[in-house]
Amino acid sequence: MYALSLIPIIVAFVGVMVSKRAFESCILGIIAAILIYGAQAGDWNVPVMFYDFLAETSSTPGNMWVIVFTLAIGAVTQLLFDSGATSAFTGWVTKRFANNEKKSLLSVIILGVLVYADEFLKAAVLDSYGKTIGRKNKIPVETIGMLVVVLGIPLVSWTPMATWSVYFSQLMVDAGFSSGMGDFVTQVMPVMVFPIILTVVVVLFALGVIPAMGETKRAALEAKAGSYDFSCYGSDEAASAGAAKARPMDFVVPLVVLLALGIWFNGDLAIACLVVIMFEIVWFIARGIMSFAETMDSFWKGLHSTFKPTVYLMCGFTFTAILQLIGFPELIQAISGLLVPGVVLAFFFVAAAAVGTLTGMFWPATSLFLVSCLPVAESMGISPFLLAAVLFSAATFGAVISPRGALVMFIGEELGTNPVDLTRSARPYALIAGAATLVVYLVLGFVLV
Repeated sequence: MYALSLIPIIVAFVGVMVSKRAFESCILGIIAAILIYGAQAGDWNVPVMFYDFLAETSSTPGNMWVIVFTLAIGAVTQLLFDSGATSAFTGWVTKRFANNEKKSLLSVIILGVLVYADEFLKAAVLDSYGKTIGRKNKIPVETIGMLVVVLGIPLVSWTPMATWSVYFSQLMVDAGFSSGMGDFVTQVMPVMVFPIILTVVVVLFALGVIPAMGETKRAALEAKAGSYDFSCYGSDEAASAGAAKARPMDFVVPLVVLLALGIWFNGDLAIACLVVIMFEIVWFIARGIMSFAETMDSFWKGLHSTFKPTVYLMCGFTFTAILQLIGFPELIQAISGLLVPGVVLAFFFVAAAAVGTLTGMFWPATSLFLVSCLPVAESMGISPFLLAAVLFSAATFGAVISPRGALVMFIGEELGTNPVDLTRSARPYALIAGAATLVVYLVLGFVLV
C-alpha cells in the first residue's frame, strides 16, 4: 500500500511534462494525494480536506517563516533593481574586471560568491552583469546562463546566513537534532559536497581546463564562426538606463545591512529583510534616487514578483504533508531496509534528487525526505548531520538539472531564453558534480555505516 504514495508524484510529474505548468501540476498532485488519503480515511470531502491541509501546513511557524521571507526578499531585490543600484554595481565591476572572456567568466563566479543573500538576488545581479559582459565580449547566452544557474542555488545553499542555508538549518531545528546555523556550518557544510564539487567544476571550466560541452559547446562554435545571434542580450542603452543616479555603494550598503541584521537576529533573515526594506526606502529617498511613490511601487512590484513562487511553496508543503500521511516515509524506509547498509546514503541522495527534479519542489521535498530518512539513519547509527548534508546536496543537485524550478524560470526570462535550454546547458557540468558526489557518499556509506 505504501507504493500508492508514488502515484501523486507521478501525476505531478506527468502534469508538468504535458502542460509545462508547475503550479497547476502540483495542484493535480495534491488532489491525487487527497483522494488516496480520503480512500484510506473514509472521507471524500475533497474541497474541505484541501483547504484544511493548506491552512494547517502554511500556518506552522517554520512554513510561515518561509512565506514571509520569500515575499520580503522579493521586495528587497526589486528595490535594488528599480533604484538602479544593481545596474550601477554590475557596471562598475564590468569596467574594471571583465575585459576578455576568461576574466569575464571568472568575474561572474567571484560576483556569484559575493552576492550571498538570496538566489533571486544573485540571479538578478548575475543576469544584469552577464548581459553586459555577454554583449561586450561576445559570450553566448548559453554560457552565461549556465554559470548563473550553477552559481545560484548551490552557492546560496552552502553560504551561511543565505536563504537556502537558513531554511536548511531551520529544518534541522524542527527535526530536533540541531540548535541552528552554528551546527549547519560546523557539522553539515564540510560534508555537503555537491555545491563544493560543482563550484570547482565551474572554476575549471572558466579557466579552460574543462571544455565546453553540450549546448555551451554548440553556442561557442557558432560564436566563433560568426553565426551566433547576440540580440537576446538587448541594447547597451537599455541596460544602462536605470543606473543614472545610483552608485555601487547603493547596492553594497543594503546587503551589508542585511547581513549585519541577520547576525543580530540570530539568523532570522525574514525579520532582517523586513527591516532592510524600510532601510532601503529611507536610503534611496535620502539619496535622491527614488521618490516615496517610486519606492512604494517597487515594493509592491517585488511582492508581486515572488507571490507565485510563494504560493507554489505553500502548495508544495501541503503536497509533502499529505504524502507523509499516505505512506511515503514508510516506503522510503522499506526500500532502505532491502539495501546493503553501505549504499543507503547514496540511495537517499538519488531518491531525493529524483523527486525534487521531477516535481520542482526542492524545499518541500527536502523536508519530506528528512522526516522519512531520519528513523533509518538513527537505526543504522548514521549522524543526522551527515544525513542532512546528503539531502541538502540532493536538493541543490535537483535544482540545477530541473527546468521546473522557479529560479530557472526567472533566469530564463531575464536572459531571453527558456528553462529547458538553460538546464540543458548546465546539465553536463551538474552531472559531473552529481556523479562525484554519489561516489563520495558511497565511500562514506561503506566506511561509516
